[in-house]
Amino acid sequence: MVESNHPTMQGVRLLAARSCSYTMIGWPSHRAFCIPSPARIPTSSTTAPNLGKTRFINIASYRVKLGHTEDLMAGSKMILGALEKANLQFPVLAYEVMAGVPEGLFLFIEPMESLKTLDEGPARDRAMIEAMGAENFGRLMKGTGDVFATIETNLFSVSPQMSYVSKEVEDTDANFWKPKAPAKPVVETTPKEKTGQ
Repeated sequence: MVESNHPTMQGVRLLAARSCSYTMIGWPSHRAFCIPSPARIPTSSTTAPNLGKTRFINIASYRVKLGHTEDLMAGSKMILGALEKANLQFPVLAYEVMAGVPEGLFLFIEPMESLKTLDEGPARDRAMIEAMGAENFGRLMKGTGDVFATIETNLFSVSPQMSYVSKEVEDTDANFWKPKAPAKPVVETTPKEKTGQ
């Protein structure tokens, strides 16, 4: 996890020619470097993520077919409306990748304090479908093949050793972010007796 004030992210903001504040996961070094920027997707007032308590991150990658970005925006409005109507509050960060990958990649990043969030997913989905209406939801899902070339979801665990976070974030859970090194085992220094000569 790299916070927005880290020098790497400052360079990304310059390259993207935008000023924005966000958190980004450190990409594996073998992947193409990409420049995310806040997506044009409509947002609602969902809860802000607690970075200090984040232990897992779910990243859903949606590759939109050429000419279907407006369909993504319309579907996002429907989903956000249903989430608000159902009073479902959880943090999701949305980004549109601007460079480094083929056109049309949108990332939806969901920070999670525990995997219990995944267990709650089916109940959240049912509440959202009920708020949207089963018929509207069915039409939305039927159109996904027309809108998206691929949809991929990956789950990552946060590694404090590979993360660059502020002292403020570290202080929320110092045992996780700056764990004490385990005590080294005591080595016996008594010389062994020579036997049988």
